[in-house]
Amino acid sequence: MKRFLSALLLTLISLTLWGQNITGQITDIKTGEPLPYVNIHYDGKAVGVNSDYEGRYSIVKINGATLSFSYVGYEKQTVRISSETRVVNIKLKSSEQTLQTAVV
Repeated sequence: MKRFLSALLLTLISLTLWGQNITGQITDIKTGEPLPYVNIHYDGKAVGVNSDYEGRYSIVKINGATLSFSYVGYEKQTVRISSETRVVNIKLKSSEQTLQTAVV
């Protein structure tokens, strides 16, 4: 019973400290098309999600942490989360890198 109450207390404390979820949508900066399955995670933390097929996501809010958005073929983008942050919509820019060598 003590373990259960301790676990419940820790869960309530972490929910209070972490607060709400951050939501948003990730789109291509040129076309405005949603980007599906973008990797969204906090730098240095084991918390992350992927956007859905419409580029939408929801992630637990961690005040003061840096949220990173990465997608193959696009430049990585980071956002610092403050206590006021509720919605973060991201427009990713296509990477201009080209392959120099192709191996067959």
